[in-house]
Amino acid sequence: LDDLLPDHTLFYSMVQTGTTGCAESEAIRSQFDQLYSDLNGVVATIGPFCSDDVAAVTAAEWRAGADISTVVLSPSSTAPILANVGAYPNLLRLSSNDKHVTSAVAALAERLGWQAICVL
Repeated sequence: LDDLLPDHTLFYSMVQTGTTGCAESEAIRSQFDQLYSDLNGVVATIGPFCSDDVAAVTAAEWRAGADISTVVLSPSSTAPILANVGAYPNLLRLSSNDKHVTSAVAALAERLGWQAICVL
């Protein structure tokens, strides 16, 4: 990556929330705020992964109060509500919105004449 981003410093930090699912909003916000402070501002983060956690750290009201404008790249948040760019600014989702995925699966099933499908 030195050739790709020659004038940038990359940091890796993994934060455990103590749960196997989403963290509580205040817990994830506190960890996000601490990371932002420790690194003297962050241009972008990859994660969180869980849609509830992404909503917590990208909510416009919280960002304004915490003075955080970091771009959040979320690899797996799929909640349709996160498509509201006014409410969740500076969010780039790398997974498709659940609403679009279910519409595509339904269209595929109809086109192929499937009567029943199972999604795991």
